[in-house]
Amino acid sequence: MSVLRSTVTLLGLHRGPAAALAVMLLATTAGLVAAHVGRRTVGWPSEQNFGLGQEWGYGEVFFAVQNVWAVGLLAWAAVRARMPVLAGWAGAFAVLLVDERLMLHEQAGGLISDRLPAVPHSHVGELVWLVGVAAVVGGVLVVLHLRADAEGRAVSGVLVLLGAALFAAGVVVDFVHGIADVGALDLALMTAEDGGEVAVMNLVVAFAFAVALLGHRPVFRGRLGRALGVRPAGDPPPGPGTARPAGQEAALADR
Repeated sequence: MSVLRSTVTLLGLHRGPAAALAVMLLATTAGLVAAHVGRRTVGWPSEQNFGLGQEWGYGEVFFAVQNVWAVGLLAWAAVRARMPVLAGWAGAFAVLLVDERLMLHEQAGGLISDRLPAVPHSHVGELVWLVGVAAVVGGVLVVLHLRADAEGRAVSGVLVLLGAALFAAGVVVDFVHGIADVGALDLALMTAEDGGEVAVMNLVVAFAFAVALLGHRPVFRGRLGRALGVRPAGDPPPGPGTARPAGQEAALADR
């Protein structure tokens, strides 16, 4: 329970409006996952748009809408809180949206596997493309993260963790599902991939909402904060002229 409580606090979901938003988003995702599993196992609901992997199905549309929300909230927070690193994260989620909706990784994966003998499968080509895009976008984010003040780094640190979870669900699990003969695990992996992506995006949106509209500033403790380049709570305060400590709650409306 302590881990769950710490996670909720880190994401700002202990605040009423953010908690309500997260519950509504996660409940919608749970309903979509249940419908997907029901369709695959008992044939109900029969409509194909309930399939999580269905192109422009309900799950993909819900994911895309949340992606737009994440971009807007992060861009808003970047301007109001004067945090350039959040503008970088808004751009990163915009890249994700464009790639997903235009199916760039599928097209690039096919081209890479066709033209490079060392890449034997389109899913391997997709992985090469996605890792390349992640390296470019990640490089920009690293620079912005290191140049950010303590509050900006703390917010960015949470987005690093959520981005890693999104990459694990949408890329790693997808890669395993695409190249391996998973047999009976097919439904479980597809659900973990597509349902996991949507669930992580639920948390991204709720966290961005808490940061942009509720003035939430996460506080890291211990090794995790240091690994992310964030000064954990309890560390000695910064010297004169250094940015304010992470975790200082500043209402954006007063800025």
